[in-house]
Amino acid sequence: MLSLGKTIRTARKEAGLTMNELAEKTDLTQGYVSKIENDLKIPTQEVLQKISTTLKTPFNELMAKAGYIKTFGQSVREFREEKSWTLEELEKKTINSEYGEPIFINKEKLYQIENGDYNNPSIYEIYLLSYALGVPPWSFSTFELKTPNTDLIEFLNTPNKPDPIKLMNNVLNTMKTRLNEEETTSNEKTEILSQIHAVEDNKKRYIDQLNKLSLNNKPVIEELYSEPESEEERLEKLKVMLLSESPTYMNGVELSNKQKEMILLALDGNFELINEHMTLDKAESEKD
Repeated sequence: MLSLGKTIRTARKEAGLTMNELAEKTDLTQGYVSKIENDLKIPTQEVLQKISTTLKTPFNELMAKAGYIKTFGQSVREFREEKSWTLEELEKKTINSEYGEPIFINKEKLYQIENGDYNNPSIYEIYLLSYALGVPPWSFSTFELKTPNTDLIEFLNTPNKPDPIKLMNNVLNTMKTRLNEEETTSNEKTEILSQIHAVEDNKKRYIDQLNKLSLNNKPVIEELYSEPESEEERLEKLKVMLLSESPTYMNGVELSNKQKEMILLALDGNFELINEHMTLDKAESEKD
């Protein structure tokens, strides 16, 4: 992780400024800027704000590197050191079997977390650290994390283990019920299908996150939370797609309204109507 001085120097060069130009824009002397960039001087919070604004560098990042506020990794290290644990001991403490197959955070990743080299932990990893260190999830500083805010807010604001996959299944069941209701219009069904795909993608993301933490390199989640799509559901999705006003493609070719109609008839088993259409089409073609 870059020091405060190196971070500012890198940002200054990326902004195309000389040391003197940065000094002028922030009401500092060139010598003072030089001391900051060489980590010989910790600037005040007011100076950091000016540098942040000038170089368009996140203020919280500079504040953390200057030691005014803690990063996620620093707060994890502080809690660990309060207990006089080594990284190896913390690794053992993170082992958790609440999801079935044991999951944990290995010491290599713990080292990366504490040193600020890993700032995109999953909600499961934050939960395991909370569980191991005996502190609420929100005891950690999370301002600089790239973990989605929705994950942090929705799944880490209770003392219970985060179970987003279960929540995703509940949402999917509600959507599928709505999809099959008679009063749902074709346009509404198209929108619901789009939402279902988004939720399914999120569910897969959570399953992947959980499986990556497996202690024994076995899948933590296989079919436990999965409900295979029935043939009826697949057919319903296809019908909704064909009924929508949006373009429908098959093998890379856009289907005409006539082709959509024929496929829908075939799906409903109306082969007599298909023959009638084909006979009429043939007659029209011969006239031409």
